Amino acid sequence: MKEIYKDLNVDSSNKLFNKSELNIVVIPDFEREIIYNYNNETSGEMDLDFKNYKIEKLKIKSDNPENIDLSELVEKINKEINHNYSKGWNIFYLYKELFQKLVVDRGEGNYNYFRGQSDNWPLRPGLFRGNISEKFLQKFDSVYKDISREFPKKIQYYEYDYENEEITSKRAEQLAMLQHYGMKTSLLDITKNPFIGLEFMIMDIKNAENYTLDMFKIDKVKHISKNFFMTVNKNEENLRIKAQKGAFFDYDFLYKSKSDIDIEKIDNLRVTIIYDFENLYKFLDEQHENELSSLRSNLGDNKDELIKNNIQTFEVSKKKIIKKFEKEIIETIYNDLNRKLKEYFYLEKNLYPDFDKYIEYIQDNYIKNDGYYKLKTK
Repeated sequence: MKEIYKDLNVDSSNKLFNKSELNIVVIPDFEREIIYNYNNETSGEMDLDFKNYKIEKLKIKSDNPENIDLSELVEKINKEINHNYSKGWNIFYLYKELFQKLVVDRGEGNYNYFRGQSDNWPLRPGLFRGNISEKFLQKFDSVYKDISREFPKKIQYYEYDYENEEITSKRAEQLAMLQHYGMKTSLLDITKNPFIGLEFMIMDIKNAENYTLDMFKIDKVKHISKNFFMTVNKNEENLRIKAQKGAFFDYDFLYKSKSDIDIEKIDNLRVTIIYDFENLYKFLDEQHENELSSLRSNLGDNKDELIKNNIQTFEVSKKKIIKKFEKEIIETIYNDLNRKLKEYFYLEKNLYPDFDKYIEYIQDNYIKNDGYYKLKTK
C-alpha cells in the first residue's frame, strides 16, 4: 500500500495554472462628523459613524499577458463606476457584470468553473490545511483502507496508480464519498455555477475578511488527462455534488506530476475584495490636527503632556475605527450578496440535499453561539 501524501508538495499546484488577479477596491462611506468623548475634551478619544461602502474601482493586480479581454473589460467597468460614483454600485451587480462578460454560456473557452472562499487563501484541499497533523498525511491510505473494511457497502479502497486512469477515477469517486461524510481529503470542490460560488464565498461570515472568488477555464478533455481536473459520477449517496453543480481538483495528480509529463495549464482568474481606507485615514488625521491646533491655543503650562496623551489616545481610537469599519463593510457586503442571491433562489440550504447534511445545516442555525441564539434566515 502506497502512502503518497507524505511526499506530495501541495504548493507545486501553482505550476498547473495561468494565474491572473483582479481586485475589487472598496472604500468606506461615512458620516463627516467626529464623535468626541466629551467627558474629557482633551483626551483625543473619538469615533465615527459608518454609512455604507462604495466600490471605487477594479484593479488588475497581476495578469496573464495574453489576457487582453480582461484589461479592456476592467477599463470599461471602471468608466461605468466613475460615471455612477455618487449613486454607487451594489456589489452583486458588479459580479453579475463580470459573469455576463467573462462566463457567457459557461462553455469551454470561457470561465466555466468557480470556487468561493471567505478570504484570500491559497487553493488547498482540506487534507493540506494547517489543522491537519503530519501523522494523518503519513497514514491516510491506511485509514482509508480501514474504513473500507469496516463499511464495505459504503466505501471501496483503491490504491493510487497514475498509470491506470480507471483506477485513478474510481479512487477520486471514493475520496469524494469520504469528503461527503466529513473526512479531509485531497479533493478541492469547484462548481459550474458562479452564483453557487458566491454563495460559498459568503457562507463563513465569522471568518470573512477578503472575499475571494476563483474562476477557471476548464477544457474537460485536456484537463482531465493533463491537469488535475476531475469529475465524479453522481449517485444517491452523494446528492450534494449534483446540487452544487460540482467537480473537483484532484491533488493526487501532483504525485504523478513529479515525473516529466505534458501539463495543459488551467486559466485561473482570482477576484478578491480589498479595502482602501486612505480617505478615512486622511479625514481622521485632518480632524485630529484641527483638534490639536485648538488645544495648543487654549491649554496652559502642562499642554505638552496633555497633547502627548491626546496623540496616543487618538492613534488607539483610529485603529478601533478602522477595525470597526472593516467589520461593517464585510457584514454589509454579506447582506447585499445574501439578499440578492435569495432573490435569484440561490439558498444555502439547497446546497445540502442529503438528509443527514440537511439536518445538520438546519440544526446549526439554532445552536447557541457566544451566549446568544444564532438564527440565520437562509
